[in-house]
Amino acid sequence: MDNFAAAHGAWQQHLGREKRARQKTTLVYYGRKGGKELLAPKAPPAPTVEDVSKVMFDRLYQSNSLPALSEAPSSRGPRRLKSCGLERLPERREAMTACSNRSNASRRSRAASSGGQSRQEQNLLFFNDQQRQRTPSIRSSMSQLSATSSLWLEVEKAVQEEVAKVVKPLQERLVCEEQARKRAEEALRICGGAEAEMPS
Repeated sequence: MDNFAAAHGAWQQHLGREKRARQKTTLVYYGRKGGKELLAPKAPPAPTVEDVSKVMFDRLYQSNSLPALSEAPSSRGPRRLKSCGLERLPERREAMTACSNRSNASRRSRAASSGGQSRQEQNLLFFNDQQRQRTPSIRSSMSQLSATSSLWLEVEKAVQEEVAKVVKPLQERLVCEEQARKRAEEALRICGGAEAEMPS
């Protein structure tokens, strides 16, 4: 556990150094204003599993509920007989007719209520030029999230490429200077050895 914590702390320090180096190089190359605009976040991070689950749960329970069960036929009816003879057919026919009448009445009431609701929605006013905004579906929401995530990756890649363009020449120059220093030290060492070997 201690090794894991130490490794995690070292990794966080390494990331912090890289982030500070990138910020410093970007500010030097693009200036203070351009560097801040470039380093500013362009898109939110990728959605987590909890965010996607919450979006799907909210979309699932936004549909209208079914009609009330009060319109259903009452369970208190005539006691069912054990025998199903032909003498009970008229009563069954009357029960079926009553059920069909109740279903037709419930359909008419639902149609009337939906018509009234649509008329009320037509009379509503909205702030955005009196137009109702379309509710995005789960697929469109997920596509928007994936688009923002891909945009975030593209921006991060562009930033890394720009930083590499700035850092690579500096690294090459540092290598050249180090090689020149080594050559100068070698030449100085050879000259010192030659002077020591010369007779006084």
